[in-house]
Amino acid sequence: MDNSSKPQPTEAEIKASRRRLLLLFAMPVIAVALATFVYTTGIGIPEGTTNKGTLITPPVNVVDSPLQTLAGVKWNYPEENDWTLINFAPAACNDLCRERIFLTRQIRTAQGREAGRLSRLLITPAASQIDSDFEQYLELEHGGMQRAVAAESELIAWLGVPAITERLFDQNLIMLADKNGFVMMYYTSQQPGKDLMADLKFLLKYSREKQPE
Repeated sequence: MDNSSKPQPTEAEIKASRRRLLLLFAMPVIAVALATFVYTTGIGIPEGTTNKGTLITPPVNVVDSPLQTLAGVKWNYPEENDWTLINFAPAACNDLCRERIFLTRQIRTAQGREAGRLSRLLITPAASQIDSDFEQYLELEHGGMQRAVAAESELIAWLGVPAITERLFDQNLIMLADKNGFVMMYYTSQQPGKDLMADLKFLLKYSREKQPE
């Protein structure tokens, strides 16, 4: 698909996606009609939220990212994605790094019937730099995982997160993107997996679109 024909996200779209995420985490007891009104108008969005991950403000969109495929062409966010867990890994992934990649696989599996709504993406340096042992590990253990590559400096500039200033690939971060490709939150390696599980369970529950009867 020619990415040049895909419209760039507007400021209004960015704000709308952020409102959506905040609303999902805020006061789930609100009636559906009231939630719809708040989401579409922006009136009455609660300030307090229960999310465990750190919000990326403003969220960034994959459309604007430097991501490329392993073949070196522009990487496009799959339209069928609902929520996506994003792992970052250096060219030589150590034990902790592999544990974090394994964690996203386990979290996806744990969703049961909802697993199909959750995708996984691994971002690394250029394919030519990847350690052969790490590449073999990925092929054997995570063959179904989406892959993308980019220069570390370009990723840091794209994300624009003050807490992520350098050595992004070595921080073992996990990020979460919505169905429109907006990267909304991140989780550090110091956070337990249950934090991500809690947020994801909530988001999958309250972001489900009503199915036709």
